[in-house]
Amino acid sequence: MSDLPYLDLYLRRSRVDRHEDPRDLTSIQAQEDSGRAWAAREGYRVRHVWIDNLSAWSDIERPEFDKALAAVLAGEVPAL
Repeated sequence: MSDLPYLDLYLRRSRVDRHEDPRDLTSIQAQEDSGRAWAAREGYRVRHVWIDNLSAWSDIERPEFDKALAAVLAGEVPAL
């Protein structure tokens, strides 16, 4: 078993802006791939992936973000 530290990833749906090129938006899978690659480069292992795939158009609660933040604050992982 590796002794690399863990971190969690938090992913969420990108918001589409009428003035932005939609090709610039980052899909959930692309965010995860990028986050995992960053973690590997920086010497971390991904413990858990939190995903809020909710509408980006409204100001709504993001339950997975709350759980992810709680994990960091509880010391379960050192980084998000």
